[in-house]
Amino acid sequence: MASGLFVAKVRVRQRAGSPDTCLEVVRLARALAELMPDEPEVIGLLALLLLTEARRPARVGPSGELVVLAEQDRSLWNRELIAEGHELALYDEAIALATNDTERTFLETRRARLTPDP
Repeated sequence: MASGLFVAKVRVRQRAGSPDTCLEVVRLARALAELMPDEPEVIGLLALLLLTEARRPARVGPSGELVVLAEQDRSLWNRELIAEGHELALYDEAIALATNDTERTFLETRRARLTPDP
């Protein structure tokens, strides 16, 4: 199911890159993360979508052409979404590496504070 959201986002990008639709995909991923906080794939998907969405304004040029990463205007990137995506990815990795339930519970509680309500 989580991979379906990513596919939906890719298809949206291929068609029109509608900002409203892309934001809706992120909203749905947030809701899914709220419902399935123990699923690393869901948290990883949300992190990926946030990082992708953060660069959306810089990815397409004035004529609709694709702007490669090296040529993007980084001032257009959404720093808040990038920070949130990185933190989710790091916490997800830390949880996977946790050696006991106490560490996992602590990290999951911290991650829950980072994930805003949908």
